[in-house]
Amino acid sequence: MKIGVVGIGDICRKAYLPVLAAQRGIELFLCTRNRQTLAEVSERYRIARATNSLDELVQSGIDAAFVHTTTNSHPEVVRHLLEHNVHVYVDKPIAYHYQDTEALADLSFRKKRILMTGFNRRYAPLVRRLRDSGVPDIVIIQKNRVSLPGLPRQFILDDFIHVVDTLRYLARHNQPDFTVKYRMEEGKLHSIILQLTGTSVTAIGIMNRDSGMSEEVIEFMTPGNKYIVRDLVSISHQTGNSETAEKSDDWEPTLRKRGFYDIVEQFLSYVKKGEDTSADTRDALITHRICEDLVEAVASNTGQ
Repeated sequence: MKIGVVGIGDICRKAYLPVLAAQRGIELFLCTRNRQTLAEVSERYRIARATNSLDELVQSGIDAAFVHTTTNSHPEVVRHLLEHNVHVYVDKPIAYHYQDTEALADLSFRKKRILMTGFNRRYAPLVRRLRDSGVPDIVIIQKNRVSLPGLPRQFILDDFIHVVDTLRYLARHNQPDFTVKYRMEEGKLHSIILQLTGTSVTAIGIMNRDSGMSEEVIEFMTPGNKYIVRDLVSISHQTGNSETAEKSDDWEPTLRKRGFYDIVEQFLSYVKKGEDTSADTRDALITHRICEDLVEAVASNTGQ
């Protein structure tokens, strides 16, 4: 298969190129406007096909593309690829505004092309282990950062969206219903607490970007059991007033622990087999819808 890589920024260099370069049976085509970056990455990974033109990339006959450009450019880039019958994997969020996200999803349905979002935590081994532990009574996810308040749309769509999607995945939540509390100061969102509603599962997502430590903690509770996953690399199981703890193998690649290998391999498998993934795209739309509604809820109460 011929696979394009559009945009070679930090996330692409750290998370995607190492994984893609390790895949068998694919031929990579690079595309970025930065000629120096194009030359450096082509040489490092010994990739012969490279261009700074999206049109030229499409004309090369690629089957699918990974889009790692800036979020503001996603609608234009993804639309161009879909219109030329190219399957697309795109970093989250698909777009900063829900109307753009929905339009791109509709285009993928009409063109019968895959549009997959980079929700890698769904593919992290320890998160999948929680999912396989049964339907929970309670799920609480915290993703905190130090001294990093931000504008509401960027805070929610760039970062908190991972909490929203993972919470939905673990709680098996398929409705865009929620309640929310948050703290705004001087136009910056400092923290947000989301509770998904319309389900028997108590599902709470928290992000505090004015915290004392950067951390990601998932608490997953079923009758008689509590599981705690920390930073996607360790898990503890509490039951009968006893606790067992387990840490991922130090030799296991970090990108495997964080789900990047599995999500990339899943997308490539979908493309190779020509599978219908429209249900997954519609599910991703629910996550984006909730995030858009969160932004609007914050804006309506702060006069922004």
